[in-house]
Amino acid sequence: MKKLLTLTALCALLTAPATAVQKCVALDETSTCSATFPENLSTDWSAQCSTNETVVNIKGLSLCSNKAGDTNGDTADYITMSGSINENIRCWCRIISPGVTPWVYLVTLDSSFISCMVNCRAWCMQSVKSNSGILTSLMSY
Repeated sequence: MKKLLTLTALCALLTAPATAVQKCVALDETSTCSATFPENLSTDWSAQCSTNETVVNIKGLSLCSNKAGDTNGDTADYITMSGSINENIRCWCRIISPGVTPWVYLVTLDSSFISCMVNCRAWCMQSVKSNSGILTSLMSY
């Protein structure tokens, strides 16, 4: 009886229809985005982008790192932070929803970590909003 119940449960799992829905929307240089600042000074940001009358809500992160990018738009799978806090003056962005993208390098500051963290989120949001090619870099994977 136990084997029969196990077999029945296994068959039910294998034959059940998939209920997940997947929708692909291309976000590229033709997309238009609007971004809004959360009230707090956190590292997260959000934007609403549209392509061909389809609207996609995206969420992202900004972080200041000691990892250098060669040029604006370079990508990295991971970034690091130095134990010497003021070496973390390079602004990186990534989208975390609806999918996770690599980190994209924006700019290196000639100031402090605090200044970088205060401004990095704004630069990420502005780069997505103005569609300066960063959105294409973010969505290239």
